[in-house]
Amino acid sequence: MRSTTTATAKEKTAPRPERTAWRLRGWSFLTEFGTLLAFLALCLALALLSPAFLTLNNFLTILRQVSILAIISLGMTLVMTTGGIDLSVGEAADAGALLSISLLSAGLGTLPAVLGGLAGGLLLGAFNGFLVGFLGVMPFLATLGTHTMAMSMEMVYTQGGLPIYPLGLLPESFNFLGRGWVGPVPFPVLILGGVLVLYYLILHRSAFGRRVYAVGGNAEAARFSGIDVRLVRFKSYLLAGLTAALAGVILASRISSGQPLAGESFLLDSIAASFMGMTLSREGKPSVLGTLFGACFLGVVLNGMTLLNVVFYLQTLIKGGLLLGVLALASYARTRRN
Repeated sequence: MRSTTTATAKEKTAPRPERTAWRLRGWSFLTEFGTLLAFLALCLALALLSPAFLTLNNFLTILRQVSILAIISLGMTLVMTTGGIDLSVGEAADAGALLSISLLSAGLGTLPAVLGGLAGGLLLGAFNGFLVGFLGVMPFLATLGTHTMAMSMEMVYTQGGLPIYPLGLLPESFNFLGRGWVGPVPFPVLILGGVLVLYYLILHRSAFGRRVYAVGGNAEAARFSGIDVRLVRFKSYLLAGLTAALAGVILASRISSGQPLAGESFLLDSIAASFMGMTLSREGKPSVLGTLFGACFLGVVLNGMTLLNVVFYLQTLIKGGLLLGVLALASYARTRRN
């Protein structure tokens, strides 16, 4: 009699199969669309709080503002897909900015200046790739060392952190890179579109992209399958440095100068954009479109706080809180679904 009563009690407290199925569907929905719903809720709130938010000019402003961050984040995404990280993307951007302005001040034209700036980021990326890919140094430690060394070199090059201003007016062709418009669209947004398509083809539609995902998933298994893991990592860091330098050139064109350590502000945001993009994937993998979404999310947050006249020392707190909330919700939903 007692055992029968206990069994009946367990049956009453046990979750019903249909209720469990609905819960799993709910958590699965949150995993796939929770971040997107949070973004839409944020946009709705900003639209109600500020009539200026839902205007074409403001949307173009947001895209123009996030173009540099998104370009840097795409390179970060490529590196993170291999299972690594690049803490020196800010310095690669600074190299692009400082070298391009310096070459323009030396009397060279726009093309040599841009190529020189890109070469600076390429060398930094190659150094990171050599440390991580061929010497086997842990990505965090390797790029942290590069980050520290490059910061010091910037200070030496700029005589203690003095901005580099061009001697005379900058060429109109160089100014167009950061401040030009093609019809109603800012030219930096078009550059972002080109980089976005290129990275999408590299990461999602090429043999190299498949090798990148294989290395990030299981480097040992990739090595046994015949993939040159060292070369894949080297190329990834090379591209990340080159992409960050391109963003630095655009930044130099926008502000008409080379500002030491200006790229430092993009480091954490590029990591955040890449991680936020991973929440859109069922498997939690980095993706090009996800990273673009993450960069736009950050851009909308900053734009909204500007429209609402939030003081600058609270903006970082609010942005960090929103990021933590969205990432925590996505991670919790994925855990409950599994």
